[in-house]
Amino acid sequence: MKVSKEILTHFSCGHCKKWWSIGDVPKRSAWFCPWCGKKQEVKKWTLPFRAQDKNIFEAVKKGLKTIETRAGGKKYEAIKEGDYLSFSCEGKKFEREIIKVTKFKTVSALVKKYPVKSINPMVKNALELTKMYESFPGYKDRIKQDGILAFELKNPVK
Repeated sequence: MKVSKEILTHFSCGHCKKWWSIGDVPKRSAWFCPWCGKKQEVKKWTLPFRAQDKNIFEAVKKGLKTIETRAGGKKYEAIKEGDYLSFSCEGKKFEREIIKVTKFKTVSALVKKYPVKSINPMVKNALELTKMYESFPGYKDRIKQDGILAFELKNPVK
């Protein structure tokens, strides 16, 4: 018996809103919609992790952390659903696709929508999560001014 595995990828056109699928899709930075012919850009954003946050980097890599967050501001505001995040820490890298992007005014609003463990599996509650954000340089002021962005990540197929 011959067995094969296919990964089916679904695309949704940002212009005409129609969708299509491709099996075993190669990685590329642009696609053309078969319905309207418009070029669709796939953007990749690099999110660096500090060496002291390697445990968080590893949690994302293992699929334990499914929500990546960053303090709001111009640097991350252009990141959209369907884009890819390239995570890096101490020379190691991997990518995850973004399923959804949501902006919250506060950390409290963030944890009302997402379980704390999906944001950081190492913290026990919202208070610990808030203290973690406050330990990141400039985060307390940036969140107060620009809110916090949550990126829902698509985990790799195992």
